[in-house]
Amino acid sequence: MHSRPGRLSGYHLTVNVAANAPASVTNTANVSGGTESNTGNNSANDATTINSNPPSISLVKSVSPNGFQQPGPMSPTQSFTPTVRNGGEQLYPCRSEPGQH
Repeated sequence: MHSRPGRLSGYHLTVNVAANAPASVTNTANVSGGTESNTGNNSANDATTINSNPPSISLVKSVSPNGFQQPGPMSPTQSFTPTVRNGGEQLYPCRSEPGQH
């Protein structure tokens, strides 16, 4: 990779954290090359705290009106309401899909 004078070059790094990771990790990045005379600014550290409390997902589904409904033109429409709750401290990605009936 080449970096032009006066320009910034950046990278985006995504990592997966192991379940047994320590409470804190430090990421270190170093650069070098060329005939640079100031090498005192070629390293950077970033300490990150690891939240070890995983997501805690629960699902509750309710129906209204409740109970058996006889099929036919006069039967009421039933509504099903799923409720997803994350009781943990970490974000949990969710997606919804159309149900089958």
